[in-house]
Amino acid sequence: GLQGSNYYVDNLSSADTAKIDAYFNFEDLGAPNGGRMIMGAAPDSRDNGSEKITNLYVDYFKSHQMKYFVFDPNMGNANNRSDMSAFMRIGIPVGFIASGAN
Repeated sequence: GLQGSNYYVDNLSSADTAKIDAYFNFEDLGAPNGGRMIMGAAPDSRDNGSEKITNLYVDYFKSHQMKYFVFDPNMGNANNRSDMSAFMRIGIPVGFIASGAN
């Protein structure tokens, strides 16, 4: 994931980069120690897109009376340990949900 995403992003043309509106990352969705964890907004994203994605997830869970947790992307260095970090680095909004650890 991480190496492939870095390679992909590093080799995108400007035109191809402009075509990417957002990157959605769903981690460990089948984890046995489940939870609904949403990464908060990435600080470097263009147009506040990451915040909008985070709010979309929160609104969904709230509307279904489901518990969830929003965490800071710097917690556990999450924003640098995942394949989404390459997209964040170039300013593409990201959405991240994890349901546990593997």
